[in-house]
Amino acid sequence: MPKPYPISQYQGSIILLLFFLLIIILKTIYYNYGYKYLFAIHLVSSNETKTLHTRYYTKCGKSAQQHNPATIHALQELNIQYSSNPTRACLYIPCGYNYLESELSILEPSNSHQVIFAIKGADQLCSKNQLWHRIHQRWGRDRASQLTPETWVILNQPDIQAFYDLPPHDHQHSIFILKKNIQRKQGLKLVHGVPAAISAIEQDHAFRVIQRYIPHPLCIKDRKLNIRLYICIVCPGKSEQPIEWWLHPKGKCIYTADKYTALSTDNLDNHNQHLTSFNLNPEQTYTHDGLPETLGQFRQYIGSTIYKKIWLDIISVLSGIRQSYTQPIHQNYTHNSDGTPKMCFIDSALQGHRCFQLFGLDVIIDTRTPTYQIYNSNYVNGDKYNSVVGGKYGGDDGDNWQPLVLEFNKGPEMSYKSPEDKNMKTEVMTDCIKLGLDKDIRKWTQIP
Repeated sequence: MPKPYPISQYQGSIILLLFFLLIIILKTIYYNYGYKYLFAIHLVSSNETKTLHTRYYTKCGKSAQQHNPATIHALQELNIQYSSNPTRACLYIPCGYNYLESELSILEPSNSHQVIFAIKGADQLCSKNQLWHRIHQRWGRDRASQLTPETWVILNQPDIQAFYDLPPHDHQHSIFILKKNIQRKQGLKLVHGVPAAISAIEQDHAFRVIQRYIPHPLCIKDRKLNIRLYICIVCPGKSEQPIEWWLHPKGKCIYTADKYTALSTDNLDNHNQHLTSFNLNPEQTYTHDGLPETLGQFRQYIGSTIYKKIWLDIISVLSGIRQSYTQPIHQNYTHNSDGTPKMCFIDSALQGHRCFQLFGLDVIIDTRTPTYQIYNSNYVNGDKYNSVVGGKYGGDDGDNWQPLVLEFNKGPEMSYKSPEDKNMKTEVMTDCIKLGLDKDIRKWTQIP
């Protein structure tokens, strides 16, 4: 058997040198290419809450680094920092939302890839009279009244004439709520009957709408309930792409400060009974009284079956509202048929720029029956039943309940009221920025 060919000392040195060269080449490839590849994967991973690189935002003037607490935490979590050089910013945050339309009308983004944390046409959605006008124009009064409480726009002559023509006798027990275009529960007045509503609007010309009050709302432990939800509207930046509405799964239960009692003419001025969040003490309501605060707690409280029905009904309602604001694809007209500017219209300065904005919306559940009072998962109005919520009124487990959108808020409150509130709002704001900036849709439900 032949002996192995001996490797000389010279050949061994060459092999060893080649081995070390191979190691150096592999390390160079890893650090120059492999690391970048892994880094890129890290950036697009929707499961990561921190990015490995720093991105920048820009904002105007003295408010450049001033934000609500949820936005502060979201920007920190996403490692998006302020830069005094707007050309390096990937995100533009408006000065505020009170004069948003004026700010956007003169905005010239600093670079071609900048994403705008605001959309044109937001006022159309948050204006109380415009909201009803859009829905009524699209669907008619009967269908519109299934999306938001029936409304009459005071400055619309046919609308207000229709209210004047209501037979007072037929509506002598009706309660109406008059609203000004002021958010956060300001400018509201409850009146009893058609003549009282007419008298009120003739005395105060700042009122913009008359809305039918919901007398039988869903209540928990005698407290009237509203649900606060969050929608992010995205304008993709191209006229051929449709406007996107995304609903976040997190939200909050908001209650009246006092117990809600049967309506009568002597308690309409008591806002603690009728207006949710008005003078509400979060610690007393959620901690001491034990009312569900988050949507997760609400789901456990009323049961998964009825919660799922409510959630699907809310999506259906929002779909009807979204369709009332949809801009026709392949058309880039600047105005609607009535002369108002289109939502998400992209003018020359914002052409090609992705825009998005977070909205808060309040939903009330109209039970259409003598008021439900949910005391715990097995009691309704003090009587025990096998079902989760209903039974006292003909076995109704929410089949006849109707969610109605009360209003949209273009600058929803993002200060913290409790630890649960902090977690929820921080998550919503973080997910909103990730949706708008990175197109991360995993936590959102698209409104059809």
